[in-house]
Amino acid sequence: MLTLGVIPKNFPLKLTVKVILVIAAGVVVTGALLYVSSQIWLGESYTEGLKTLSKSRGVLLRNSIIIYATTSLFVLGGIVVLGLLYSHRVAGPLYRLAATARRISGGDYTVHVKLRDGDAVHPLADSMNQLVEGYNERLRRLTEALNSLEEASERLGAATEQGRAEDLEEAVDGLFNCCEGLKRSIEDIRL
Repeated sequence: MLTLGVIPKNFPLKLTVKVILVIAAGVVVTGALLYVSSQIWLGESYTEGLKTLSKSRGVLLRNSIIIYATTSLFVLGGIVVLGLLYSHRVAGPLYRLAATARRISGGDYTVHVKLRDGDAVHPLADSMNQLVEGYNERLRRLTEALNSLEEASERLGAATEQGRAEDLEEAVDGLFNCCEGLKRSIEDIRL
């Protein structure tokens, strides 16, 4: 999954849709509760209906305020919970990435960033994992070149002790080739 963005493009859209759904659910629940609480028998006649309405006006107002306040608290609570959940899907992984970067800068090239499925910064974690893999590959090549150089140096020392010109020339050529390989490995690191 190679992308240029750190956070997937659909992350803000998902958050917005969920917030709108919480608000819509709050409005529907409020409307249903208000409808249920306003079902009052008005009476047989017009006069009885007016008397019942004048008495129930205060009750309806009080019930409406209670219902709207309760629903508003639930909606706000839902939005806060969604905000916290989604911020943890960004902030938590960023904290883990920062800790991993500190370990890498300390020389630990064995780390691997693992995130939860719902975390938002997978592309950044994938890039950091590729960085560590690239460091490991360069270090492996450099170690191989240094080991080859050490072996060639030992062969040159042995050839010098024996004093045979052919062995000495072959050991010098091997040492030169190892130096060239080491030079290429170092140039690869600089670029």
